[in-house]
Amino acid sequence: MNLILTTNKSLISIATLILICIAKPFFAQSTENHNQPNILKDSRDGKRYKVMRIGNQIWMTENLAYKTPEGCWPYLDDRQYVSEHGFLYNWETAKEACPDGWELPTKADFNQLLFLIARDNKNPSKEIIQGGCSGFEAIQSGWRTENGQYVDLDYSGNYWTRSKSFRGQAWLLFIGKNGRKSYIDFADKRFGMSVRCIKK
Repeated sequence: MNLILTTNKSLISIATLILICIAKPFFAQSTENHNQPNILKDSRDGKRYKVMRIGNQIWMTENLAYKTPEGCWPYLDDRQYVSEHGFLYNWETAKEACPDGWELPTKADFNQLLFLIARDNKNPSKEIIQGGCSGFEAIQSGWRTENGQYVDLDYSGNYWTRSKSFRGQAWLLFIGKNGRKSYIDFADKRFGMSVRCIKK
């Protein structure tokens, strides 16, 4: 059963949206203000990632772009997409792909993130995407089927969790185009999805 967080847009006033953005320093702050670096350097390949404290969680705010020996692919097998979108990883690879001290989030981690951003049951979808008030900066990087087809670039963002679902499947965070919706879903572990790491 999918968890879907939606709201009637007509109920969200301009004042409410302003308050959400004003509240950003409270629930989405640079880790620099918490004695943590706001840039993470991956010692394995030297790549740097922006990181952000959101509530009591510390997240990468860019897609993981670490090239593993197997189980990861750039969109359309074209490396030009990696700088913005990172790699797409199958689930087994995603579980081991994060840098030391970081890990693939659980389903509960993403639920906590969504509810924190949503606050008073507001729709977090617009705030979790790139340019939103949360600072998470999710992007629609598409995904890869088990047969090597690439789909949905700029239409969906799909972020693995390390939580298993049914047999052969695992939970993920789905974010639709322009933040129209966001929910917890599940998919075949063989699919290639994006990865955001959370600090252990």
